[in-house]
Amino acid sequence: MKTIEQLYTKKTSFYHHFFIDALGYGKGLEKFFENYSYLKENIKILDAGCGTGIIIRILTEIAKKKKLDGIKYYGFDLTQAMLDLFKKWISKGNDKNITFKKADVLLLDEQLPKDWQNYDLIVSSAMLEYIPKDKIRQAIRNLGSLLKKDGTILIFITKRNLIMRLLIKMWWKANMYEKDEIKQVLIDSGFRKIIFKNFLFPYWHLNHWGFIIEAKK
Repeated sequence: MKTIEQLYTKKTSFYHHFFIDALGYGKGLEKFFENYSYLKENIKILDAGCGTGIIIRILTEIAKKKKLDGIKYYGFDLTQAMLDLFKKWISKGNDKNITFKKADVLLLDEQLPKDWQNYDLIVSSAMLEYIPKDKIRQAIRNLGSLLKKDGTILIFITKRNLIMRLLIKMWWKANMYEKDEIKQVLIDSGFRKIIFKNFLFPYWHLNHWGFIIEAKK
């Protein structure tokens, strides 16, 4: 995991400007969350692998537009450089109900506070593909242990195809997954209700990048 931290420390700014902005990933996420009812008043949300905070930034803005109060946001990431950018955004007077920590998804028991649990929604965006394939089940089980009984995990993860092999695996050293492969990983990790979703128009091109998976136990 140290290699991943070093990679993202070097490429933090490039990652945000290229992947989030230029490729439209941020806008695609915004469109997705605006059209689904994951946000509700007085819920707890965990952004697993929050990076520069793009998921929480989007969710807080949507919550404000929809006048949804009492939502508490939590995030963790392995890379301090990413968290530093997130901290700058929060310090500009943005939502105060945000808490974040540096942590490794494989070591959550050791690195997260004990009260970080009972989440209504856990979102993992472009993080799990950087976990070694022989440890991804452990990572997902760790996240699942933080969910409420009826909670939902939402995973955005890289799809296996030629374009992603050139762009993601070679550039970013990430793993890629077939649909049946990642579905089986979730089943093995204790999830039973698994639904695949898509990015919406006009961001359909992002479906070439990856899967969106909603899962419940």
